[in-house]
Amino acid sequence: MSAFSRRKLLSSFAGISISTFGVSKISNKLTASQNSGTLHIPSVSSRKFVCTIDSYSNTHISLWVNQTQSLEERHRLIAIKNLFTEKSIVSSVKGPEINSSDQSRIKVSFNFESNRIEKPVQYTIVAAPSSRINNTNSYKYLTESDPFRIENQQTISSVSLTSPSETRWPYSRNNLNGTYRINYTWKDEEESDHSEPKTWNFTQRIGKSDYERARRKSKGPLKTYEDTIESNLVTHFSRNLHKFSNTEEGEYLKDTNEIEKLQAVVKFVQSLTYRTDVRSRNNFEYFRDGIETLVDTVGDCEDTSYLLAALLEREPFDYSTGMAFPPSHALPIVKQSDLPYTRDDFYTIDVNGVQYVPIESTELAPIGYTQYKNTLAVYTNGELRNINPGAITRIFE
Repeated sequence: MSAFSRRKLLSSFAGISISTFGVSKISNKLTASQNSGTLHIPSVSSRKFVCTIDSYSNTHISLWVNQTQSLEERHRLIAIKNLFTEKSIVSSVKGPEINSSDQSRIKVSFNFESNRIEKPVQYTIVAAPSSRINNTNSYKYLTESDPFRIENQQTISSVSLTSPSETRWPYSRNNLNGTYRINYTWKDEEESDHSEPKTWNFTQRIGKSDYERARRKSKGPLKTYEDTIESNLVTHFSRNLHKFSNTEEGEYLKDTNEIEKLQAVVKFVQSLTYRTDVRSRNNFEYFRDGIETLVDTVGDCEDTSYLLAALLEREPFDYSTGMAFPPSHALPIVKQSDLPYTRDDFYTIDVNGVQYVPIESTELAPIGYTQYKNTLAVYTNGELRNINPGAITRIFE
């Protein structure tokens, strides 16, 4: 069932105020024009180019472009000046065409008219086949600049992020131009067939503007779950899961079976440091989008549950997931028939005759185990169901 269908079902749930959850329809089909409109491009780097920004100001941006694969047809580079977070286009400039006969590394410059805008702006660089230059669906994201304010050319002050010394496992987060480059490290401490737990490593880039947009979204206990499930960036992250590598054995996750893949992904999310909203956000209750959790590498039970559920709904798993709400807790649940294995001691939750298995996201616990067995309500397939009468008021009051 699509996320929008879930929301339609949610809107018809008796006794629940839609405004309570901030539920709204979000259009996934956005368009762009040369000088106005809204830009929507996937935050997925093209495999054919690698771009490195050399310099930029209010009136120009220059960058180095490396070809990493031969091109079947000519491509044109486009530089877009857009409002930070909103991605509304201020102006755009077409650059040179590139084909396989060109040098593998060239420098490209784009010149813009001078303008003054109160809101912060940034540059986004894309490439498109020359034959489809006006079709924004063919745009491939290459890189973006740091956001800056036109009046003084200063970058926006960075958001305070968690220090590596404050997290459960060692990791590094490099503040690059326009992106965060994060290296995750964690151990398979449970359910391992090996005498010694495996140590896994994974590196991911996440755009600063994507992180900022995630932070500025309207939040809600179910809306943020749905937003994370829908997220194109989480989809991109899940496609890179096969790059999880085991440093001791030189093994990649892509070479393991489904059970090992499942356990590795679960342990990855469980390795993220538990942090209360009061401590991490100075907020009594804050719902992190999955992208925020990946960058912050911390979260409470809702935050890590949203992320784990979203990853398990993607390839290579494609599981049906949901959320369970015991008192003072939240955790993701997975349809039992979707799992690659089962055990007699699995704790299950019956949802209209369908068995779901809980997976703890904040502690190193086996799949199917939880100490929270007094479930008050569950959310699956767009429906929020009270298991105990009156429970919903205790969860969200």
